[in-house]
Amino acid sequence: MRLSFISLAILFIVLGHSFAGAAWDFRNYQKNRWELSAEASYFAPSGNYLRSGNSFDSMPAGYSYQLINMDFGARWSVLPKWAVSAQVRAGIAQSKDPLLTRNNSQFNQLVLGTDFLLLDGSFKLIPDLSTVVPLARADKTSDSVQTGEGATEFTGQMRMQFRLSKLQNELKIGFNYRDEGRAALALYGAKTQLDFSGWALGGGVEGYMTAIQDNSTGNPSDRETNPLRVNGRSTIFNMVNPSSIEAQLFYKFLGRNWEFDLGIANSITGTNSAVGQRFWTGLVYRFQTESRSSSAPKTEAERFREETNDGVDQILFQPEPTPAPRKTRPAVDRRKNIQNDLNNTEMTIELKAKKTSKKKKKKAYDE
Repeated sequence: MRLSFISLAILFIVLGHSFAGAAWDFRNYQKNRWELSAEASYFAPSGNYLRSGNSFDSMPAGYSYQLINMDFGARWSVLPKWAVSAQVRAGIAQSKDPLLTRNNSQFNQLVLGTDFLLLDGSFKLIPDLSTVVPLARADKTSDSVQTGEGATEFTGQMRMQFRLSKLQNELKIGFNYRDEGRAALALYGAKTQLDFSGWALGGGVEGYMTAIQDNSTGNPSDRETNPLRVNGRSTIFNMVNPSSIEAQLFYKFLGRNWEFDLGIANSITGTNSAVGQRFWTGLVYRFQTESRSSSAPKTEAERFREETNDGVDQILFQPEPTPAPRKTRPAVDRRKNIQNDLNNTEMTIELKAKKTSKKKKKKAYDE
């Protein structure tokens, strides 16, 4: 599960061995839109990639390591093309060797970041920046099993997102800097999601590789001896010049304002890092808030008024104006008009009769 607080932050960070879940991968922007997420992941390494790369050894007999990450987060679109987010992580780890079983649970990191929509056309171009503030530092003298890398990290990534029919797609590249002389990492990944009615199925590949070598490259034991001892001989944290690639498959159930996802990831290859399968499940809830310049509460009509500021000329959808009703004359006026018409008709008949009589008299006189 994933616990994230609201601040300047972007979710999605790659910490040496582990990858973030799918909660906020396909970014959306709408002013005052909130996304709250909770995610749980489980990872139990089955082996270690060798320093030479591409091949691995199984965990030694009697040794094991397992980790549960619980993350809670929030992402807020402050403006139509800019969002901030934050997350806090709690890790629960257990390691075993032939002599001891070590258990540790702690809040181990806070992630703050920001992302914005740089280009919105046939594809979206989204830069994002984030920083990891370690709440539990790696300690060479500690006898506790580790729950995280324990380093300050700065990550910058560029995401390109685009849609092909029902397929949502993402390509990304990035760079991860870690303090205390650890190797800096180049990040990359590709992901696609096929949308159906109310659900989606997706998959992808994600990885990292050493871009700048560790300060302990010439003397790896200086960094690695204690982590290997307390983490059950697993190369999961604090290794010199690691790299890893994993394949992912996930399912999402899509509600109107929320989504629920299940996923599995499997290591493909790597160098000086842990081998194994990772499982995760997560929930994202979205809602919209509105800002008002006035402190006066909204009326019922305002709260339920349809949003029409979508760039379409709304005049086209307005009904034709209702014509004004005809003025009806009172019944008395209508009767007067009828009587006048009858009088005029009678007078016309009389005049015609008189003219006809005069003509007859004149004709008889002439004869």
